[in-house]
Amino acid sequence: MGTMSDLYAILSWQGYLLGLSWAESMELVTLCRQEADALLERSRPVLPLPGLLHFLDQCAACGAALAVVTADETAAAENHLRWLGIRGYFSAVIGTDQVERGKPFPDMALLACERLGVLPAEAAVIGDTNGDMRMAKAAGAAVAVGIAGAADSVAGNTSAVDAAAHGGITSAVDAAAYGGITSAVDTAAYAGITSTVDAAAARCLLPDADSIVQSYAELSIERKAR
Repeated sequence: MGTMSDLYAILSWQGYLLGLSWAESMELVTLCRQEADALLERSRPVLPLPGLLHFLDQCAACGAALAVVTADETAAAENHLRWLGIRGYFSAVIGTDQVERGKPFPDMALLACERLGVLPAEAAVIGDTNGDMRMAKAAGAAVAVGIAGAADSVAGNTSAVDAAAHGGITSAVDAAAYGGITSAVDTAAYAGITSTVDAAAARCLLPDADSIVQSYAELSIERKAR
């Protein structure tokens, strides 16, 4: 999966091909990005995916530790979570700028587990792309849950934070506000995430998922009896 830095380099290269100097092209890309960021800050075009807020409340009630892992940069993910009013649910926000390798490599998931103080084998990853699922498997996560309907639900968004508000909060916001909130849940202390959907319907989109649901409304988490 490409990073925002990759995108800026590609755009700068296109400007260079059109006759701008490399410095001029990079300056133009930077100005366009700043204008786009200002527009997003004014309009705040993010909405939580169906069932997300209830699921986050469940996690909070259980005392589950959550992190966002996203293919976007950390600052952008922080903004999307802030716009949604859900930043307080997450103990860590891991953007692609914090690691050497993004999804589908395990680096971000492993860093999230380290920040949360949980072992990868005690973590669940929720995401809306197969890159999320492959990241989970590479990190040795206990379970990889795919949100099959996330992409359609956030069709108007420009980026994907892992399936919740960013169209990708990768996450896991790539699954909360960013279309991808990728969350790491301590499944050693909790019963884990259960779903009610037939995963076969979306298996072609998320072939590496252990379980597939259509929305966060189909997820639940309960404290494990000790």
